[in-house]
Amino acid sequence: MAALGYKPETPLQHDPWALWPENVAPVAVFGRSITQWNVGPGGAIGLRYEALELPRKAEGVSDADWPEVFAAVQIMEHEALRLWSKTT
Repeated sequence: MAALGYKPETPLQHDPWALWPENVAPVAVFGRSITQWNVGPGGAIGLRYEALELPRKAEGVSDADWPEVFAAVQIMEHEALRLWSKTT
């Protein structure tokens, strides 16, 4: 490690909130969609996909990039639903 310039007394720099560049747009769209959940008697069912157009445009996600960004948003949606189901 010393050969790479690391010294044991040097603290490691780590940002716990750092995102890979390909995740910036999906996280931003998901964050802007926080109030757009379909909710039933048992709680949240899923995002209202028709309501994602405004956050998509606000984040400047192109039509060409949207399928990949949308797929990532769906992954976050499913994980949120999974976590919420554990708390009920």
